[in-house]
Amino acid sequence: MNEKLQEKLSEVTGTNNISYILKDNNDFSVTGYKVMQNQSNSSLLRCAKIMYNGKIKLVYIVGETKPLSYVATKLGINEMNAVIFSLIQRVMDIKSNGFFRAENLELDFNKIFVDTVDYSVHLIYFPLSGTATGKIAAFENEFRVALINLFNSFPVFKAPQFQRLCSDFSNGAFPLDDILKKLQNSINGNNFSQRGIERGKARTDYYSQRLKSNLVDSEQRFRFSDRGYQRQGFQNQIQFHNFQNQGYQSAQRDQQPIMSITAINSPVQLVLTINQPEYLIGKNPNMVNGAVTHNPAISRVHCKITYSKGKYYLTDMGSANGTYINQRRLENQQTVEINNGDYLKLANSDFVISF
Repeated sequence: MNEKLQEKLSEVTGTNNISYILKDNNDFSVTGYKVMQNQSNSSLLRCAKIMYNGKIKLVYIVGETKPLSYVATKLGINEMNAVIFSLIQRVMDIKSNGFFRAENLELDFNKIFVDTVDYSVHLIYFPLSGTATGKIAAFENEFRVALINLFNSFPVFKAPQFQRLCSDFSNGAFPLDDILKKLQNSINGNNFSQRGIERGKARTDYYSQRLKSNLVDSEQRFRFSDRGYQRQGFQNQIQFHNFQNQGYQSAQRDQQPIMSITAINSPVQLVLTINQPEYLIGKNPNMVNGAVTHNPAISRVHCKITYSKGKYYLTDMGSANGTYINQRRLENQQTVEINNGDYLKLANSDFVISF
């Protein structure tokens, strides 16, 4: 983190996710934060804003991604080619985005995260008012220095193609856009790396492609009734044209997105995954679908998540110490709609909702 950012933020250590506290709440950009929440791509780590002792705290959900400093010791040359390409592309996208300030990116390679399935890179962005360094040229120079330091820190970057890239980064007259094109050409010449880059998009589009091709997995069968459909295992593929058109459209409309409830500031790493219409949460594993056992203040059956007509809802189940959504406590049996990025609190345990 550069000195200007250090003047505005202090990192919170000892948590599973990455957290920072603003030294002055006036430095927080409401517009920048809203733009972050509305981004449809995954260039940025998901961020949650909460209040901590009167200060704004930014919590970045790491999930299954790994720090760049970790994957650089595990991946080979071809995979790291794809990672570096994704990193430069992400940064250049932020730089060209009129709603973001590239100067507010965290460029420490211990705080840059990589999806090891598709080699995509995810960045920490600070929604701060004003600029951190004052000039975009200063940021670009900082980014070049960060890449040079990265290449000089891990054996995988001793390969000739990375050393040539390092020389390009050192040449301030060589535009980053040209370096990105050069790296793209290198990747296009390697089918393995290209497959790695494309795998992420293929994985994201998997379900919609299945629907459009009118096929389902051989392990599952969708049986429609007047109210919708049910699933059961079978060995043969079937085609959607056997179903009534109305039932097919209803299934598309009601397809439930997977919700994740991620614990923050927790002594244990906990992520609850919700993919069913009704999901109970509490501390008694025998009574709920998702157990939160590390906090005795949570009730045996604390709250319930339901999914209906394309929306998720939260209901307090008579908890002793309260269910809170975005710091607002629910009444007993009160039901409210919940949205992506909402802050959930069960008793004194904090969570972030994402789907």
